[in-house]
Amino acid sequence: MLTCALFLNLLGVWCHYLTSKKIKIDSTRLEDWLQNHSRLAIIFNIALQIFSFSILIYTYSWATSLFVFIVFFMLSTSLLVLGRPLKLPTNYYLLVIFLLGIFIENIV
Repeated sequence: MLTCALFLNLLGVWCHYLTSKKIKIDSTRLEDWLQNHSRLAIIFNIALQIFSFSILIYTYSWATSLFVFIVFFMLSTSLLVLGRPLKLPTNYYLLVIFLLGIFIENIV
């Protein structure tokens, strides 16, 4: 559950990051569509953040989930803002990290 909340948070921050007019994006269809329809991307971001926070509330209490949500938000924002111009967080690395997180979460 924790890994899914982190993934949804990262996806929401990514949608909001693509609405900026100052960044140069790769020419994938999804990124182009999200940048051209910025209002829908922001709504999608808010929905993903609320769903991520509700997963955390279901897993933990209110205070703990708020703290974890803020940490996740800062982590995913810094990952995108610092790594995206360098093309570091590629889809392959994010998929490997997500699957590894799911695997470790289910073992522990």
